[in-house]
Amino acid sequence: GYIACSEKTIWRLDDAFRVAEKLADTDNGAPESRFNDCKCGPDGAFWMGTLTSAGAFGLPDGGRLYRYAPDGDFSVVLDGVGLSNGFVWTRDRKTVYYTDTVGGVIYAFDYDGPAHALRNRRVVFRDPAVYPDGMTIDTDDRIWAALWGAGKVVCIDPATGETVHEVLVPGADLTSSACFGGADFSTLFVTTSRLGLTEADLAAKPDSGSLFAVRVDASGSQFFRGAF
Repeated sequence: GYIACSEKTIWRLDDAFRVAEKLADTDNGAPESRFNDCKCGPDGAFWMGTLTSAGAFGLPDGGRLYRYAPDGDFSVVLDGVGLSNGFVWTRDRKTVYYTDTVGGVIYAFDYDGPAHALRNRRVVFRDPAVYPDGMTIDTDDRIWAALWGAGKVVCIDPATGETVHEVLVPGADLTSSACFGGADFSTLFVTTSRLGLTEADLAAKPDSGSLFAVRVDASGSQFFRGAF
């Protein structure tokens, strides 16, 4: 089965993607708040973030990062987020990289597994001119982040903050996320969006909303399964 989010609710789905059970609702009382990116963590729990959609990309501090555990514990891990997005764990599970799209920033946190906590926040990438969205990580612990509106995915070395590789998506500007797959995990799959595009926009970028795949000189790190 699967775990998924709608705007304010976490659901369990069966193998045919039909709703099997309602698990929880967000406890954020803001009427404009909704879930955004989500992922299973190395602890087997479901991690998901929110944004407050009153602003163009969310209010500067209206979002949160939540953790929903297999035992039903539902807690706030991080508060005061603008637009919660792409988060990944390093191979040793000691570091989490986490995106706040508002401000164009990617943070690093020390991950305290037993306490399910994020500590010692620091910036590994910041560019107010771009909007980092969903992301993945390779076996060298480099971040591959989709840049919303830029039509590309960038590979960032967190140790230096430098972009070491770019994957361009010329047919779609709204690149939204990326993950590794394929037999050897060296195919990068890139999702894109048609959100808010006009007919003229779609004529100029007809592949908007498509799923892309490209071979890259990298291999994806493992992903985590929920323990539900």
